[in-house]
Amino acid sequence: RRQGGGAGGRLLKLILQEKADLLTALGCSAVAAVLGMSQSLFLQLVVDRVLPSGDVTLLTVMLLAMLAVIVFRATYGLIQQAVTVHLGRRITLRQGLGFAQHLLSLPQRFFDTRTSGDILSRLTDVQQIRQAVGGTALTVTMDAGLLVLAGAVLFLYHPALALMTVLIMPL
Repeated sequence: RRQGGGAGGRLLKLILQEKADLLTALGCSAVAAVLGMSQSLFLQLVVDRVLPSGDVTLLTVMLLAMLAVIVFRATYGLIQQAVTVHLGRRITLRQGLGFAQHLLSLPQRFFDTRTSGDILSRLTDVQQIRQAVGGTALTVTMDAGLLVLAGAVLFLYHPALALMTVLIMPL
C-alpha cells in the first residue's frame, strides 16, 4: 500500500493543509447560515407580536432591519463564494503539484511503452477527476459544518422540533 492512506486520506490531508482558509470559508458559511435563519425568526416575531399589536412603527423598524440583513447576507455571500473559490484553487494547485511530482518520478519505460495520445488522455482524465473530487470534497466539508451548526441552533431554539427533524432525516 502506498504512503498517505489512500485517495481519501490524501484528499483530506490536502484540505487540512489549508486550515486557515478552510476555517475562514466555514466561518463565512456559518454567518450566512445564521443570517438566513434570522429571516425565520423575523417572520415569527412579526406574526406573533407585531401584527397582533398593530404597531406600525415597530413593523417599519423591523422591515428596515431585515432589509439590512438581506443586503448584508447577499454581500457576505459574495465574500463567501470568493473565499471558497480561492480555497478550491489552492487545493487543486497543491493536488496538481503532487501529481506532477509523481509523474516526474515515473521511470522512463512508463513513457516508452505508451503513446503520447494515451498519456495525454490519462492526464485529461486525471484533471477532470481531480476537479470533480476536489470541489465535491470541499462542498461536503462545508455543508457538514453547516448542518451541525443548523442542528445546534434548532436544538437550542426548539428541542422537540429538532428531535422530530433528526428522526425523519434520511441517513
